[in-house]
Amino acid sequence: MNTTFGDGVSELFTGCGQPESERHFSLLCADVEGEREAVGEAGQHRVGRYLCHMTDTCETRVLYNAECPICSFEIGHYRAHARAEGLPIQFEDLNSADLERWGISRDDAAKRLYVVQGNTMRGGIDGFLMLWAEMPRYRWLGRIVALPGVKQFAALLYDHVLAPAIYRWHKARKRRVNADGSASRR
Repeated sequence: MNTTFGDGVSELFTGCGQPESERHFSLLCADVEGEREAVGEAGQHRVGRYLCHMTDTCETRVLYNAECPICSFEIGHYRAHARAEGLPIQFEDLNSADLERWGISRDDAAKRLYVVQGNTMRGGIDGFLMLWAEMPRYRWLGRIVALPGVKQFAALLYDHVLAPAIYRWHKARKRRVNADGSASRR
């Protein structure tokens, strides 16, 4: 379910979080002076600083593992920023989310971050790029990580070093917690 951005990567950080060819909803992403009141035009409303059409999905959804202290800490930071800025980003803990809706197993979801916008789902570095594109404070980071060479290096580092190490640590933690829980029940 992981795809790459290809030629549209520059549009990712100037448009609505997706290249025009992949956009599944209409969302004007220009910062609208930070205003949050409803817009009087029919069929439109504001979600945070973004003008959305009532029939469109304006949310970016992030699937993460709240039982992982590293994941939880990082997502907690993003969540606080999104709330403070009124950004249309929803964070879902894989341990309580409807994973059928996500189309992913619990084990696969625990292995990396996943982000959905409209009908597009991305994982790993591509997921982070999608998330950072929706967060004005992190767009600069997304632009750097999306550069040719940097993106490939970041994806290799995340996919083959960081994510597997965090996942192994998470599984070891769960085994210890389960062992402690079963020992205390005896």
